[in-house]
Amino acid sequence: MSDTTCTEAALVAAGADGAGGKGYHADGFACTATSEGAGSEWASAWGGTYYAYSCQDGLEQVAFNWGKDYTYATITNPADVTSGHLAPAPLGAGQCQAGALKGGSVYAQIAVVGATCTQVSKVAAKAPKAKGKKYKSDGFSCTSKREGTGSEWASAWKGTYYAYSCKDGSVQAAFTWGHHYIY
Repeated sequence: MSDTTCTEAALVAAGADGAGGKGYHADGFACTATSEGAGSEWASAWGGTYYAYSCQDGLEQVAFNWGKDYTYATITNPADVTSGHLAPAPLGAGQCQAGALKGGSVYAQIAVVGATCTQVSKVAAKAPKAKGKKYKSDGFSCTSKREGTGSEWASAWKGTYYAYSCKDGSVQAAFTWGHHYIY
């Protein structure tokens, strides 16, 4: 995904349901599909045939997989409505691509509400300096919780890592961060 917001991407991806593996147009994007299945890069997350969609509107791009039998994880909304606290996404349900940072650390399991993936990468880039402590970056205030064995994301990490929740008004981002990402 380029600088397209997650909300825009969701609108574009929603058109795949009606297209059923064929090309379509949605929200100004032209989308093409490639049939995928056993032996493909993401086959372990799907039961049977699924489709890799690539959508473009000028320089804006969205790519995603679509099918009727997603077997990897249940995608949930990680926002806790009562507290306004956003938690990192469940394994396999991140809304942005994980990223490597200076010093060999990684941020992953990214969840957003109103934030773009570009904003998350800028905010997460400050996590190595914070080393698990709270920090501020690009208008976001970030708090953390130390995580490890037994936590929701433990199978993706070796040893200690941190769950960060960052907020700038109503715009939120959450991610896990640490040095020993094994997912």
